[in-house]
Amino acid sequence: MTISSSQPDFEFFLKAERLDAFRALPEYRDLDLEPMVGQLRIRWQKLCQESIQPASASSEEEIPSKLDEIRIEKDGRIFVLNGVIHGLIGGGTSAYRDLIRNTLRDSTEPLLFEAGFNHMYGEKGMNYVSIPDFAVLGFADTCKKGLDAGRILPLLLKDLFLELFSLMQEDAPYHLLEQEQRRGLCGVLPTRIEIEWDRVKPKRFFSFEDYPNIVRRSAFMSAFAEAWCQKNNQSGCRLVMGDFHLTESAYFLQHPDEVPADLRRLADQCTSENPKSQTWKYLRKNILHNSVGGFAGFLGLLPYFLIYLAIRHYIYLYW
Repeated sequence: MTISSSQPDFEFFLKAERLDAFRALPEYRDLDLEPMVGQLRIRWQKLCQESIQPASASSEEEIPSKLDEIRIEKDGRIFVLNGVIHGLIGGGTSAYRDLIRNTLRDSTEPLLFEAGFNHMYGEKGMNYVSIPDFAVLGFADTCKKGLDAGRILPLLLKDLFLELFSLMQEDAPYHLLEQEQRRGLCGVLPTRIEIEWDRVKPKRFFSFEDYPNIVRRSAFMSAFAEAWCQKNNQSGCRLVMGDFHLTESAYFLQHPDEVPADLRRLADQCTSENPKSQTWKYLRKNILHNSVGGFAGFLGLLPYFLIYLAIRHYIYLYW
């Protein structure tokens, strides 16, 4: 890996094995680790944006017939992974949602859905299991997600309206891009670097990151897939997850020793060879997660409610 300037180029990012590789560049040599990672995100996102042409949904040859996938053979089992840009209801347009469903209909493997995807893509007769990846969040980050949802509720409602009427940009062409490029468009670093950062970053009780626990959820889903296949004597499965998780879960399936021990224990606790027990394990954690997140979401809505009361009081007094 050669260095031609003080700034890493596209290939440098993809070939870098560790964060230390960027210390060889004068631009980052004297920075503390956290500011350095922040600058790397900005640089990587810019490079990914510059490396693609604007996707055109009007050109049929630019729309794939199926989702791209990663296939991993391990210990006699085949794991197939699909990443989706799911939005609030499964995708920004009906055409994109149909693309996902058509891919899954043709699947011969049992389906393992990231939590909530069964409502978006599940159909009658489908053989699927839901993965309670939200169990990784813990109390603090569950509260953060709930607070964020309440705080940005108007934006979520706008996006919901756009998705319902298929007014969002078509996402299908993005599946023609390299998987690392798609992550990079949102400032998510290449897989190995992002995983290393998750391992060494400062541990805080309450995270202000845009994407908390993405890596840990990816690792958990890979451990869940292995545990579920083993307990149910399956020769493999198809994991359907958010696109940020795709390459990370593939990495952890290929490097199982790097899955944290606590996530392996959690995956074992969340899987069962009994379908009814499996459903109950999921529902129990789902109810707890939604109760905590829902209350936090209500707190996030309070500012809007207080503004409404203030305006109403002002109108009552002066109008």
